[in-house]
Amino acid sequence: MSTIAQITKNAAASFEEYILVSNGARAAFLESIADNIEALGDTLLEQASKETNLPIPRLQGERGRRAGVNRVARWRRFVHLCPSVQET
Repeated sequence: MSTIAQITKNAAASFEEYILVSNGARAAFLESIADNIEALGDTLLEQASKETNLPIPRLQGERGRRAGVNRVARWRRFVHLCPSVQET
């Protein structure tokens, strides 16, 4: 089996497990990803810059955007779980 085929197979299997996870656990998972992205700090930015040749300021913006998107997704899951909470 090729590497790409194996990666695709693994991703499909992971998705089948992920869809069984509760919304609360998914929300916590998204928050954890955001925290870990930020915790990597400059190490992540320096490596990404080497690999992509993008400037550090651009990657700082991308890092903040990615973490923010995860946190918004987490919040939306919370609102979905708690109908008494309204989005503003």
